[in-house]
Amino acid sequence: MQTYSILPNWQCVDVQGPDAKDFLHRLSSANFKFLKPGQFTAATLLAANGKILLYFKALAVADEHYLLWSPAGAQATFDALERMHFREDFKITSNAAGYTYLRALSSTTDLEPAVALHTGQALKGAGQWDGVWILKESKWNSAPLLHDVGLLVQTEKLSSIEQVLHDSGYTKTNSLEAYRIRAHDAQYPEELGPNTIPLEVYLDDAVHENKGCYPGQEVIERIRSMGQPPRMMVVVHGIGEAPKTPVPITA
Repeated sequence: MQTYSILPNWQCVDVQGPDAKDFLHRLSSANFKFLKPGQFTAATLLAANGKILLYFKALAVADEHYLLWSPAGAQATFDALERMHFREDFKITSNAAGYTYLRALSSTTDLEPAVALHTGQALKGAGQWDGVWILKESKWNSAPLLHDVGLLVQTEKLSSIEQVLHDSGYTKTNSLEAYRIRAHDAQYPEELGPNTIPLEVYLDDAVHENKGCYPGQEVIERIRSMGQPPRMMVVVHGIGEAPKTPVPITA
């Protein structure tokens, strides 16, 4: 099985400037201090009570340049960052039209060698190839899946990247929801939002340990010291017709 899908709700903003790394490190739950160009991380912005203001992923493009993409969309990401941005020397720019986010899953061939085989070109740098960043997601990996890859694609290159995927044996599908749900990967806005603490929805990879102070850290560390949150997101199996409208988590 080799398949991929476009995730249209995930949109990008650019964060660029001398103070970008310090700002993201201080105010997010992720450790940006050692994030090198070509590497990416999941992250959250939290309120003082540990609830999620924004969930996003961040790619270090260069030492002073980051791409952030979130299922909440570019405007919500821009607004959340701008509210915390005062005199720091960096610029936040919406780039919703500039990039498209894809997820590719395979139970056989790894995507990177397949791309190299069908294009005759090796990857440049840390996972970058001709207008696309190839990111080892891995969160949805469970049998029979062996490879879970995110592709952050310059939108102007999208058609050519989809052709490469097709030539490499990948079939496009409208939704990968079954794989997301099986992996307990929370979705915005149904399971992610202002009433949710990251550890309740398995976002441990977005809340890094031993990184210093950030808003909401006290709540996160208290929960970790207790062993687990008082409530957790679960997958419910049933029979009959699926519900038409997911019910958001409430306090």
